[in-house]
Amino acid sequence: MKNGINKPLSRRHFLQYGSLSCLNMLFPACLKKTTVVPHLSISGANHQIGHRLRNLQFPAPTQEKTIPILIIGGGISGLSACRRLRQKGVDDFLLLDIEAEMGGNSRAASNAYTAYPLGAHYLPLPNRNDTELLRFLEESEIIVGYDTQNYPIFDEAQLTIAPAERLFINNKWQEGVIPDYGLSEESQHNIAQFLAYMEVFKEQKGADGKFLFDIPIKNSSNDPLLRQLDAMTMQQWLKENGFVANELLQYVDYCCRDDYGMGIAYVSAWAGIHYFAARKGDSTPQKDDNVLTWQQGNAYLVEKLQYYAKGKTQLESIAFRVTKTEKGAKVWVYEAKNDRTTVYTAQKVIVACPQYVAQRLFDVPLADANLFHHAPWLVATLTLRQMPRGVGFPLSWDNVILGGKGLGYVNDLHQSLQQHHPKAVITYYHAFEGQAAQERQKVYQNTPEKWLQMVVDELQKAHYNIESLIETAHFHVWGHGMICPVPNFLYGAGQQLHTWQPTIYFAHSDWSGISIFEEAFHAGIRAVDQLLDDEKS
Repeated sequence: MKNGINKPLSRRHFLQYGSLSCLNMLFPACLKKTTVVPHLSISGANHQIGHRLRNLQFPAPTQEKTIPILIIGGGISGLSACRRLRQKGVDDFLLLDIEAEMGGNSRAASNAYTAYPLGAHYLPLPNRNDTELLRFLEESEIIVGYDTQNYPIFDEAQLTIAPAERLFINNKWQEGVIPDYGLSEESQHNIAQFLAYMEVFKEQKGADGKFLFDIPIKNSSNDPLLRQLDAMTMQQWLKENGFVANELLQYVDYCCRDDYGMGIAYVSAWAGIHYFAARKGDSTPQKDDNVLTWQQGNAYLVEKLQYYAKGKTQLESIAFRVTKTEKGAKVWVYEAKNDRTTVYTAQKVIVACPQYVAQRLFDVPLADANLFHHAPWLVATLTLRQMPRGVGFPLSWDNVILGGKGLGYVNDLHQSLQQHHPKAVITYYHAFEGQAAQERQKVYQNTPEKWLQMVVDELQKAHYNIESLIETAHFHVWGHGMICPVPNFLYGAGQQLHTWQPTIYFAHSDWSGISIFEEAFHAGIRAVDQLLDDEKS
């Protein structure tokens, strides 16, 4: 390895090696007898209404309506479908969402000092061949132009302001999240080998001429190698290929938990490698690996997509039954605000809700539900009197503790151009891996006090005085945080989806196995394009 012990290894160096919103309650709490946090609040997805899908206890229909196109689900895929319809000149549609706000797990909240994410909080720079996403970023004035070599020029205020990342390792903060500080030569060499291996995968193509790993995954090759990688865990693959350094295993485990909610013992080798190889880093001449981020996280992108759904949405409404008819479909919808059920007759239906919701809408199974694993998440936003001190590299946007149970925290005020802030606000992420159903039950049974203690126990590894600085804490619970691509998903559940074209179209990142913005964005586009193509034929 070229990097010495005291020279940090950033994601840029990585490239060089290649050659709960509906519920809101306040709880007084004591972490310890000497520390009192005056305000604890909790929010989460609207599971009270959602869980009624299990027993279908909804009122009988009192009215009927007709709509050419009905979209079920107001997350990124549903909103992307709205954008595509508007682009194609289609204006007669309606989008339904169970929540009071659209955006799915890209929603945000705010306090007196800043907006902050409740879930997804950044977008990596897109691949240069992703013309649809680049076009959307242009529309949103995130891309402000192109240079003489046709590379996109990103608005600097929306790129992560330096310093971007740091890692707490061996009792000190280092720059970048790839382990480097205090490592043995053997561990450094093992990490360098792994990064070089990932660079090979990044450029490798299958016999069909497609990249082995691409975004969206529909663009990836069908090479038999991918089946082999999909059949084993990332942990198995690492061991078989001699990648055994403890710091490397902890780092790759963190990466998998960050994108999939579960670590290397659970996700497939295909998914683990996809994390490193699918994004090509080719949208800037310098192969810059920076990310786009905002104080409210990906809710900023939601705001841009909502423009295309303006006047075409109905919130706090849940579809609970869909049946196909000779000329279209009938959809039973419960409107929580009015406590009534409406039956919609639609020519076309786009099902843009998660798999665990979609499967309850139909009389026949969509796919083997046992293959779908959704890790529960806890997102904790803490208001602090001041930022805690840290030894080593200064506070960054993303702050990760190597080997930690959680996924670290983001500095919510990092992107603010304001020079002085009266308080500090950080958002901490924790995915509960293991048996998803059991972990989900534990999450809902826990109290805010216990969650706060869990967060403090984690953060005090790097900040010994963190609990004395906390003034308020807000917890958002995601019972089904994101889909986890376990072994045999890509060639199992990912291939099983039944479609009923030209009437029913499915659009959600769950079916790809990867819960990232790009997959959801493209799922909405594909559904609309197929729908319109079917109308022509």
